Amino acid sequence: MAIFRMTISVPGDLKARMDAADKAVGVVWSRVATSAFEDRVRQIEAEQKERTMQSDLDQVAERLRLEASGEAADSMLAGGEAGSQWAKLKAKPKHLRRLSQFSGEYFLSGEPPAPLTLFEAFAAGVDPDVDVDAAVANMVPDEDDRTRYASDRDFCAMFWASALDVWKKVQDKI
Repeated sequence: MAIFRMTISVPGDLKARMDAADKAVGVVWSRVATSAFEDRVRQIEAEQKERTMQSDLDQVAERLRLEASGEAADSMLAGGEAGSQWAKLKAKPKHLRRLSQFSGEYFLSGEPPAPLTLFEAFAAGVDPDVDVDAAVANMVPDEDDRTRYASDRDFCAMFWASALDVWKKVQDKI
């Protein structure tokens, strides 16, 4: 390893104390300085590594935020389509009337009653006497979609919003 000579400046009172310490115990000041330099360089490198790691984590967070917004958009699109199809092809007028009432009572107020998922609560609200599993299966026939979207707030919100939209357009014609 190559050794380099450096010149450093220190205040006069420190230099006097250094000379006294050297006279008393024999200090090799280049070793002391080298150790201090090494400690400071390690500290700077650690700070740079932490900043780089934080930057990497910020990039990961941003990627995940974008992914989450894409997932929400996909859920909303799927929920809207499923709700519209259910209202047009399978729902009964009593279901849509109750949904219209229930949406104001429940969906604007918050969480489903435990242990129901949001979608199960939706089904129960549309028809309180219904077999919830059968109602959910009727609303979302594909089992994979039911599993995927059962507690997805974005899917459920767009499902009932789309179903209500269909109802609002046809209710006066019934």
